[in-house]
Amino acid sequence: MSHLVAFVQSEEILKSVNGICDNLGWTIQNYIDGSEKVSLVIEDGADALLVEPGLASKSIMKAVAGLAERRPFFPLITIAKAESPLIDFGGSSQYSIEPDRADGLEHVLLSISCAGFLGSSNQERSETSVTRVMVVDDDPKLAQVLGHALRTSGPVDVRVLTSGFEAAATLPEFQPDVVVLDIVLRDSDGRRICSFIHNNDKLRHTKVIGISGYVPASQLKTSGTDCFDAFLEKPFRTKELIDTVKSLTARDALASH
Repeated sequence: MSHLVAFVQSEEILKSVNGICDNLGWTIQNYIDGSEKVSLVIEDGADALLVEPGLASKSIMKAVAGLAERRPFFPLITIAKAESPLIDFGGSSQYSIEPDRADGLEHVLLSISCAGFLGSSNQERSETSVTRVMVVDDDPKLAQVLGHALRTSGPVDVRVLTSGFEAAATLPEFQPDVVVLDIVLRDSDGRRICSFIHNNDKLRHTKVIGISGYVPASQLKTSGTDCFDAFLEKPFRTKELIDTVKSLTARDALASH
């Protein structure tokens, strides 16, 4: 049975979280305070951590940041409004749900249950002439269309995923050359995944193409979160994506010589 450790003070949110955990067969332990309890995430074999940053103490947030540094890819779920500034937990795989949409937690926990957790993988990337591309978009039809277009463009190994958690669980094993990443995912913020990729030694070669129909390129630059190597605003033609992937991989190949 999967286990969630939470630091949530809102009774209304906690009620929703408890209901979701019951429906999915998860156990949950909630703490109002006590940074030392963060260690239980490791000691008790918890599968995810849920925290309400606006109400959690500084000591808890510091302990969570320490956990993120020790456990790359560990699922950290925060409760925050969409317009809230991003909280950098130093490289962890982080997912956000809005306070008035606690049901978004169900998708995250379901993904964790189904996908398993590969954060401890130490597999080294094998060299190959085939370009590896990961497509992450929570619109399954669009994700499949983009994946098909990339596969037919040449020798390309493509993984198509529809959630941020699935991407985080697959990244250490697949180690793609390029990630095509939807910025506004249902279970996470693509900017956090992008930041994680660029700050992870095993993924230092990976290029990230941000795609979005909601977040324009100008907003990424002004918000200080423009970590993407390229950006395509939806809708775009598949040829634009293919050309961008080829441009990034060719540039990387030249830099390595």
